[in-house]
Amino acid sequence: MESINAESPEWEAPGSQKPSTKTTDASFPHEASGVNSTRFIDMLARQGIYLRGSRGRVKCPFHDGKTDTSLSIDSDKGVFYCFGCGVKGGVRAFAELVGEPWATSRLSTRASARFAVQARRREAEAKARAILTRRKDERDDTLWTQWCDANTTAMDAAELLGLFFRHPDLAEEFPHLLEVTESEYTEAVWQKMLAEQRYAGEVL
Repeated sequence: MESINAESPEWEAPGSQKPSTKTTDASFPHEASGVNSTRFIDMLARQGIYLRGSRGRVKCPFHDGKTDTSLSIDSDKGVFYCFGCGVKGGVRAFAELVGEPWATSRLSTRASARFAVQARRREAEAKARAILTRRKDERDDTLWTQWCDANTTAMDAAELLGLFFRHPDLAEEFPHLLEVTESEYTEAVWQKMLAEQRYAGEVL
């Protein structure tokens, strides 16, 4: 299939000329009705692409790339560009690439409002997922630290108990220390088990 010159995702002054770049199996006509960021965000969501802000870099759905950040997107400007396969264009070009119909007429006020609500809902869901993921990571880090501290305490106590076991005379000479060490060992083992169960989700 003959490749067609693509429009650049960067803004160009009227009348300026820029060498055209060829891409594979894609055409990028100019937007007929300007940038529609709401419609762009909605289409991105249907492809499983969510941006934390108006701009971001994600995995390109148009080629099997080795990185997850090759596709650069600006929803405010309504443009995208892939540093891997070179595909680029605007909202209409994205619609054609993913196989969605593109109507030349403007959306009705009701339809625009519906798309805006859906876009805000998806954005809120993406932010919520990011917050939950961050909290889970922080929780896992905390549990790991607790487990390591308890494990160190248990090992130190076990070493001292082993000394008391090998030398009964020390146990008779320092009975209070033996009692404290046994208590520390028991508590440390319990804290290790509790951290493991919390990590596994068995207890709160």
